Amino acid sequence: MARNENDKAKVHLILDFGNEVKGKSVPDPYYDDGFGRVYELLDYACNSFIKTIK
Repeated sequence: MARNENDKAKVHLILDFGNEVKGKSVPDPYYDDGFGRVYELLDYACNSFIKTIK
């Protein structure tokens, strides 16, 4: 839980860093799209995040 609005503004969903997946949720790999699809989503989002902080 965020202590205040400033802390709350620091928290982001990982998929919000990827333009193609922005606003989506990471699916449950057991019941939804499988581990391969979850890996692809997170790999894409993490690479996009790294580009934003460089």
